Amino acid sequence: MKKRIVIFAFVILAAVVGYIVGYKAGPERERQRSDMKFRVSFGLRLYQALEAGDTNKALEDVRFVLWSDTVGYERAFGAPTSTDSFARRFADAKAITAQVEPELRQRTTNAPSVEQITKDIVGTNNIMKIEWK
Repeated sequence: MKKRIVIFAFVILAAVVGYIVGYKAGPERERQRSDMKFRVSFGLRLYQALEAGDTNKALEDVRFVLWSDTVGYERAFGAPTSTDSFARRFADAKAITAQVEPELRQRTTNAPSVEQITKDIVGTNNIMKIEWK
């Protein structure tokens, strides 16, 4: 009888551990999937821009991703303070991407209005003006 209880407890414990491991692995797997989808999409976009000879677009895309990764690393782990090669590369990346954030702010400031976007999509000027309060 004791042997059956021990086996039953072991099976329950194994099921709980399996569930917890699976539960923890699920969000991490989804994050990896999302990251890989982005990287594939970005790689394709970069390839197509370079194939078409549009090096300015490719450079802009690379600068944006480099800026995003640099900001993300700094927010998660802080700026590296060591003197290893990564710290030097990180400083170089920060210097290269220093212009990206002001450009993004300028784009959002100069972004077209909802009215203009709607006109462009519909192709007519007979659209009532939307006012936000």
